Amino acid sequence: MLLDADCNVYGVPVPVCNQIDGAPYDAPTSLCQGMLCPPGFKCFAGTCIIPGNLLPQEPCVSGAECPINAGCIPSVYGDPSSALCTYFCAYAPCPPGYSCSNHSPVLSPTGFVVNMWTCH
Repeated sequence: MLLDADCNVYGVPVPVCNQIDGAPYDAPTSLCQGMLCPPGFKCFAGTCIIPGNLLPQEPCVSGAECPINAGCIPSVYGDPSSALCTYFCAYAPCPPGYSCSNHSPVLSPTGFVVNMWTCH
């Protein structure tokens, strides 16, 4: 199984499971819900595409620029220009030269602590 979602704790009272790509905001990322792509492909906006190859924490405009197991996610809630290619590594390895860490666990508005294991 491939990671295709992230845990969104921003602006919601209880953390919710979102599609892995948060940018651009107008992309119909919900069309990827439950969709399986052939090996080596990533679902973006309801279509199986050849994934991008940006490295962890590189700026991105669209989830199509990030590889499998990574999403283009704004680092500042509500600001798509702050989007970074975020590799989730709790269940997938980081690229060589990067380490997996629980970078700043987030406390949601209702007191849930959400661990965000990402490559840095």
